[in-house]
Parts: sequence; structure tokens; C-alpha cells
Amino acid sequence: NTIDRPSAETKALTYYGLAEIYRYGYNDFEMAAAYYDTSSRQNASIQKLPEKYNAGELAASFGEYAHLKNELSYRDSLLWVSNLSQPRLDSLVAEIKKRKLNELEEARKNQEQQQNTLVNVSSSTETASNTNGNGFLNVNS
Repeated sequence: NTIDRPSAETKALTYYGLAEIYRYGYNDFEMAAAYYDTSSRQNASIQKLPEKYNAGELAASFGEYAHLKNELSYRDSLLWVSNLSQPRLDSLVAEIKKRKLNELEEARKNQEQQQNTLVNVSSSTETASNTNGNGFLNVNS
């Protein structure tokens, strides 16, 4: 009852099909570019693929499009910020600072939580126990 792994050609065509779905179904050209790229990297025999198969070319084309789209979006946001009035700009800067400080605090808490967790790995089980902030296990509990 063994299952054969799909051939490189099957994988290439599957990724190509997913790229087409993202391209035509979702208009998500970044994901389409990623799937075209993955399709083109499957080491499939070109003789076993359809004549219209051009994943490498499409990956490059859609990848360039995605890059230009991101660059345009970035420049558009800079233009938007440059046109804000001083009070709105100050408000935006304050909001960004607040958001960044919250992110940093959350990252600090996550790091602290990770440092307070001990993972004991043995050949049969894996357990984790919290060390309650002081870094040492209480062996008497």
C-alpha cells in the first residue's frame, strides 16, 4: 500500500496551476510570481511539459511587476505623508511611535516568557515547565 511521489513534471504543473489561480482568480500577482517561480524550479523535463509552459519567464515578469507595485505603493504613501498638515503629521508620528513602543513591549514580554521556559527533551517525552521568573527550578515543589 505505497503511495508514489509525484513526478517533477506533476509538481511543476501543479505549482503552475496554483500560480494561474492566484493570477486570474485572485489578482494576487505576488503569490502568482512565487508559484511560477516554484514551478520553474522543479527540475522537470521540458519535453514532458506542455508547449505553452513558461513558468520561468512568468515568474520573472510577475516578480518585476510585484516589485514595481510595492515601490509605487511606498512612494504613494510618502507623497500622502508629505501632504499632511502639521497637526495631522504630528498625530501620525505620535500614533506610529505608540504602535512601535507597543510592539517592542510585546516582543520584550515574549522574549522574557521564552527565557522563563525550560524544555527537557528525553528519548521518550518532551515536557516544558515554567521557571517563574527567577531562572531556577524549585526542586522542592
